[in-house]
Amino acid sequence: MSEQVQPRKIASAFPVGILTFAVAVNAAVLIGVGITLDQSGTLLVTSQDRYMRLVKLRGEIAHYDEVLTMSARMAVASGHPEWEVRYREFEPLLDTVIQEAERLASPAGGRAAGETDSANQALVAMEQAAFQLVRQGETIRAADILNSEAYKQQKIAYSRGLDLYMDNVEAELASVVTLQRSRNRTARLGALFAGVALLAGWLAVLGRVAYWRQQIESAGRSVLKSNLALRRATEALAEANATLEERVESRTAELRTSNASLRKLSEDLIEAEHAERERLALVLHDDLQQLLVSAHLRLGAAPVVDPLAKSDVRAALEAVRSSIDVSRSLSSELASDAVAERDLSGALESLVVDFGARHGLNVSLTVQALEQPPDRAVLWFLLRASRELLFNVVKHAEVDDASLLTYIR
Repeated sequence: MSEQVQPRKIASAFPVGILTFAVAVNAAVLIGVGITLDQSGTLLVTSQDRYMRLVKLRGEIAHYDEVLTMSARMAVASGHPEWEVRYREFEPLLDTVIQEAERLASPAGGRAAGETDSANQALVAMEQAAFQLVRQGETIRAADILNSEAYKQQKIAYSRGLDLYMDNVEAELASVVTLQRSRNRTARLGALFAGVALLAGWLAVLGRVAYWRQQIESAGRSVLKSNLALRRATEALAEANATLEERVESRTAELRTSNASLRKLSEDLIEAEHAERERLALVLHDDLQQLLVSAHLRLGAAPVVDPLAKSDVRAALEAVRSSIDVSRSLSSELASDAVAERDLSGALESLVVDFGARHGLNVSLTVQALEQPPDRAVLWFLLRASRELLFNVVKHAEVDDASLLTYIR
């Protein structure tokens, strides 16, 4: 009885709880650091992308404003209408980028963009008035508008709004960088404290493991004392083996009989599956494919005048054509067992060619078969197993080339 109690005490002494706790804490620290680093990277990337877009918008605003101003001045100077056409082309573009800048900027930056937009509206109004005077032939009055003090003040307000807009964007970016530095500093301090705690925890774990090892050594000495009893038990076991061998032989004979029955059942199952596959292939070929081809012909010959209906008919034709291709492929795959029964190498070569055409997988095929072909159930199983292996290569291996070696022993 004492020999049974001792191993249980040793097993219970192993520090499973403290090891589990230490690993859990370690994992929690690593996950926390990983999440912090991931959030930091995401925040920086997002801020950088937003800053670059805002800078680009500022450049586009300045560019479009210059285009509008020069178009208005050239129209006044030359009187040619093409400058007004050019002005009309770029005016909505400027309005669009200003509105986008208002949406993307912070509240302060949005106010700056709003001031820029207000100045732009005032400038556009004066430039529109100048274009109207040019169309009336009053170019001098039009030039007076563009050279007026009010026009200059709006241009100054426009430039001031752009400068204030960029100042706010840069201040916002600096705030994000400062916040990120603070987070990184906090994360480093947290990692330091967590590392110290983990070190203390692992020291405790090592101490516990050392104690458990001492118990193991003590148990080993007890095991040595039990060897004598084990020898005696071995002798008794040898005597029991004589009768056990007889029982094993009897059980083995029964197992052979069961295996033969199981093999016969497996062959019957494969035969039934083969018959069902042939039936499905026949149904697909004689019924479904004929119906799909008929539907394809009817759709192709349908007198459709409405353009929307024509688009729907073309989509339906494409869907029916795809269904025909899938049905033919499935019918060929279901009927491949019959080919394998006559010519395994030919069936495998057809399988390799099919995978190359459908999935772009180049397969090097080697077939080593017996002079005397095995049962057809074995041939069917070998073909299906090869197909499943190639499907797994296509789905999971992410390669363009593969080798298939098939042999029967």
